[in-house]
Amino acid sequence: MANAQPRTTPTADDERCLLEMVALSNATDPNAQKAGQGGVAYFVGRITAREPNFDFARLKQVAQTMEDKAADAELQQRCGPLFQKSMQSLATALSAPAPSSGSPAASPRRASNRRYGSRPPAIAGRITTVSDSEAPVSSPSSTRTSSSLR
Repeated sequence: MANAQPRTTPTADDERCLLEMVALSNATDPNAQKAGQGGVAYFVGRITAREPNFDFARLKQVAQTMEDKAADAELQQRCGPLFQKSMQSLATALSAPAPSSGSPAASPRRASNRRYGSRPPAIAGRITTVSDSEAPVSSPSSTRTSSSLR
């Protein structure tokens, strides 16, 4: 068994995928960059969920052992599809369910989403709090309001 692959762990697999996504995020194509950036966040999350104290500095050693051709193949065959499948599952989970004719009355939250679309309405006006401090305010007209923080 001279051609046997070394045994890998899920974290080791994800380390390589993370490095491949970092490389993809540095591509010249904006779509590839965006996919790479999303993949970086995805694989960092997978690694840290498995190993909260993961030492990312060790990725330098992993990068030195990777070959370009094998990394490209793994990106196409494993890392990319894994990331895409997860994003598709998320999109499906977050998509609005189809309305059914015999369903009970919609919740107030869903009713408001239909009224305002996917974004809630902006709230206009001032948010004011009163401090118990006796510190004087030198210029009340220059204090910040919620609209001045945008």
